[in-house]
Amino acid sequence: MHHTWHVPELLTGIISSLPASDISQAFQISHHFRNILRSNLSPCLRPLPENTCNKQSRSTTLPQDVRDEAKAFGTQEIALPEQLKMTDIYYYWLEDAQSQVLDKLKTCLHPFLSRHAVQLINGYEALAEGKLSFCLQTVIPFQHLYDFIYGKDRKTRSGFLASKPPTAVTVFCFGGVAWDLSYANVQCREYESGKKPSVRVEKEGGVMMEDIVNELRGTLVVDGMSGGLGQDVVLIWKFDD
Repeated sequence: MHHTWHVPELLTGIISSLPASDISQAFQISHHFRNILRSNLSPCLRPLPENTCNKQSRSTTLPQDVRDEAKAFGTQEIALPEQLKMTDIYYYWLEDAQSQVLDKLKTCLHPFLSRHAVQLINGYEALAEGKLSFCLQTVIPFQHLYDFIYGKDRKTRSGFLASKPPTAVTVFCFGGVAWDLSYANVQCREYESGKKPSVRVEKEGGVMMEDIVNELRGTLVVDGMSGGLGQDVVLIWKFDD
């Protein structure tokens, strides 16, 4: 990000000279732009808030079939003999059983997450208890992610991240692109045995996909010389109930 955009007076002065439609789009460029403009742009130049009369319905509980599948997985794993857990048979069973839980979970995730989710890393016990606390891995072709974040069709980004919305979500990146660490919202947070760069959204009313997109917009840069073509972006989504 160019150093000019770090100076609130310069950023605000440039944006304020744009047409109203372009000013509205400037709020969507990145977390940094949005915070600077909210704090410094004249109220008469700010875009009107969206109509929120018809809010998406939300559930306070996970579907029972998701809870049952996660509980069955935990029960079966505990019952397996320790000797079996040292064989290839166990790993074949584990992969199949975990994929069955993920398939059930996908039905209550945002369509974009459901389409690209490849692994439920942890959180099986929490799901069995009806809690939305887990880590999910997605693998997304770079061009698909770029079009999703920067595309003009906002309907594809609408809605909660899950039918039972999480109150906090942290997104880590493990390949395909890199973080632009000059953005204040990109911070190192705990993941497994260390700290990794990430963005995070906390929202008492439930995190929506648009909230995450606003955090990702501008913060991810292409890693390498390919321009992103042919690359897959590996993201870890850490849900907190």
